[in-house]
Amino acid sequence: DVSAESEEPYPEYMGEFFEEIDCINDDIDVIKEATLAITSLNETALNVTDNEGDLTMLEEQMSPLVDTTNKQAQRAKDSLSQLKNETKELDEGEVMLCHLYSENDIRTRKNEVNKLSR
Repeated sequence: DVSAESEEPYPEYMGEFFEEIDCINDDIDVIKEATLAITSLNETALNVTDNEGDLTMLEEQMSPLVDTTNKQAQRAKDSLSQLKNETKELDEGEVMLCHLYSENDIRTRKNEVNKLSR
């Protein structure tokens, strides 16, 4: 009888890394959506140059969206930078628990970080 449970492809200690990767991917998706919304609001603002009330309303919509998006982008950038540094330290054997990580684990970390860095 085959067990219904599937085996994890990576060791448990890599779980936190993949959770952080998922969070960064989620941030990137939200940033992409927000960028489209900001672009649309900006284009609308360029076409509504005569009505001061409409411009004010667009600015009120755009300003918090830009602020929130910038904060999210900074958080994603900081998280990615941290993952990059941790991976480098693991690769160079500078971390106390680096002996837990196999070459495949470190290669996986490098590949994931490089994908997100593009």
